[in-house]
Amino acid sequence: MTHDRERSKTKKQAIAREASAIVSSTDWKKTGDQFRSLLEEWKSAGHAGPDEERLWREFQSARNKFFDRRKAHFDKLNREREAAKHAKEQHVRDAQRLAESSDWKGAGDGFRRLMDRCEQVDKERRQRLHDAGFRVNQQLDTLRVAISRVESARARARATYVHSGPRAAEIVRSINHRVADMDRKLDDMRRHATT
Repeated sequence: MTHDRERSKTKKQAIAREASAIVSSTDWKKTGDQFRSLLEEWKSAGHAGPDEERLWREFQSARNKFFDRRKAHFDKLNREREAAKHAKEQHVRDAQRLAESSDWKGAGDGFRRLMDRCEQVDKERRQRLHDAGFRVNQQLDTLRVAISRVESARARARATYVHSGPRAAEIVRSINHRVADMDRKLDDMRRHATT
């Protein structure tokens, strides 16, 4: 019986040492599996006599440290995902607000800033970014339709004011330049939204 306890004690000491050796690992899956395996070995090792409680506390302490660190790691990832989700939802609301704007230059600049923010948020979560980007693209399409209406108005203005003098021609040129600039910006934003 004493020989069995010594063998159990030696085995449990080795298990406790191995647990202490892997406690700092960040390979969460592999190390979690190792701890589960060590626990099964512990259970099958038998009683270690008077050292049983001390060895159990060592082993359990290492297990708790690892699983607490793992939990903290995944809790942090979940908080980051949740924050990214809320940020993207805010981006969609911002895009909707910008799409309804009648300040075309401001809306174009706003979309560019919005797309920059979208690219910075949660890059490792491409699928969620893709979903938000898709909705932003829908809003960009809405803005493009609005710009198309402005272009139509520009054409009508050109037809009306082309014979009204140099000031009218200057206004038409200015509108043409702004619309072309917004078109370039929208194309840039669209390319960024799909990457």
